Amino acid sequence: MEVGDGVEVSRGALPPEGERRLLHTVTSAPLRDLLRDVNVYSNNFMAEQTLLTLGLERGGFGGWEEGLAAARAHLRGALGLRGFKYSNGSGLFGETALSARHITDLLIQMHARSGGRFVELLPRSAAEGTLRARLRRLPRGAARAKTGTLDAVSTLCGHLTPRAGAPLVFCVLMSWREGDAAAARRAQDAALERAWRLTR
Repeated sequence: MEVGDGVEVSRGALPPEGERRLLHTVTSAPLRDLLRDVNVYSNNFMAEQTLLTLGLERGGFGGWEEGLAAARAHLRGALGLRGFKYSNGSGLFGETALSARHITDLLIQMHARSGGRFVELLPRSAAEGTLRARLRRLPRGAARAKTGTLDAVSTLCGHLTPRAGAPLVFCVLMSWREGDAAAARRAQDAALERAWRLTR
């Protein structure tokens, strides 16, 4: 559907229900596929839209306050997290603050609650998305993780399948006054390479 030049948009009252006419229907991809795109490509806009959708579904209105209230209630009630701050869907602004322990606890619980399927929503190392060029010294897909990057901040959190032994959950949160993101990513990759060699 295209809207041509010269079209004006204004507020007005809806016609009576019997006089309304359906113009178009769009069916989105399943939520699982959308969340995978958010994580694989680090799509911050889609992350914020997911929060708004959560507000609509749980709070009756697609707004940030409703979405935040629903997310905070779930993190506290269903998942038992304490001492965190959650102020937006993407983590790009505001006072959002979660510790590495918060995130590892969340990853462990999501793994258990999904029967191990949650990890499929994360990009595979040395293969796709924000991890396409990461951890290339390890077997492809040895890690499935989410990156995070802000000014002077770099993070990597997810799951690692080591050379031997049980899978590991990890979360590395780094910030610095001197240095750069490339150095932080190299340090993260080196730490995971060493963890991959662990045996139990």
